[in-house]
Amino acid sequence: MKIVINDNSIEPIYYQIYQQIKEHIDNNKIIPGEQLPTERELNRSLRVSRITIRKAIKDLVLEGFCYKKRGKGIFVSGGKIPLELDNLMGMANHIESLKLELNTKVILKKVIKADAQLTEKLEVEKKSKVLYLKRLRIIKNEPLVIENAYLSLNRLQGLEKFNFEGSLYKIIRENYNLFPHHSRGTIIHKLADEENAKLLNIPLNYSLTEKQAVVYDKNNTPIEFVKNYYLSNRFIFFYNSFFHEIK
Repeated sequence: MKIVINDNSIEPIYYQIYQQIKEHIDNNKIIPGEQLPTERELNRSLRVSRITIRKAIKDLVLEGFCYKKRGKGIFVSGGKIPLELDNLMGMANHIESLKLELNTKVILKKVIKADAQLTEKLEVEKKSKVLYLKRLRIIKNEPLVIENAYLSLNRLQGLEKFNFEGSLYKIIRENYNLFPHHSRGTIIHKLADEENAKLLNIPLNYSLTEKQAVVYDKNNTPIEFVKNYYLSNRFIFFYNSFFHEIK
C-alpha cells in the first residue's frame, strides 16, 4: 500500500493518510478482511508521528471503513450494513436477504423471574417465568450485534428447549403460530461497558447504538422485549414514516 505525503499541501498530513487509505479501499487495492500496516510500520515508512497516524486510522474506523480487533490490529471492513429500524423480519432473515454470512453464538440461555421492568414490558405477572436469551451476531466474521431477548414462558411454553443459533422468529412462527406485527421502542447512543466491549472485541467506551423495543402480535400482545447493541460505525440505519392527515 503506497502512501505519499505532500508537505506543501494545504491538507493536514493525517487527512492525506486517511484519504489515500480510503482510496485504496474504494478501489479494492486493499480488500475487506485485509489488515492495515501497524502504526510502527506506517511511522517507519512515512516518517510522521504516531499521533498523526493514529488520528487518520481513528477517522477510518469511526466512518466504518476499518475496524479494530483488540490485540490484533486494524482491518478493512466490508462497508456499512443497511438496517431498517422498523424491520420485523428478524436479524437472521435480514442478513440472509443481503447475502451476507451470519453466525450466531448463544452467550446465555436462562429462565428468570420477571422483575418490574419485564412485568411492564411483557405484560405478565411479577415473578412469572421469562426466558432470557443473550446472543452475539457475527456478520462476515465480525462480531457486530449483541441481542438480549426476553420472552414470556407462560405464552411460549417449552421455548427454553430450543437451539437458538438460527432464527428466533422462525421458531416462534413454526411452533407457536405467532407472528410479529408491530413494535414500539427507543434508539439511543451508548458507550460500550466492559462486558459488551469484550464480546464485540472493541475498546471500552466505544460507540454503540442501543435499541430497546417491545414486539407485539396483531392482537397487541407482547411477544418479546429486546435490548440490542449495534456497533454504530458498521451500520447505516433507515426508517419509513407516513403522514397522517389531521382532520
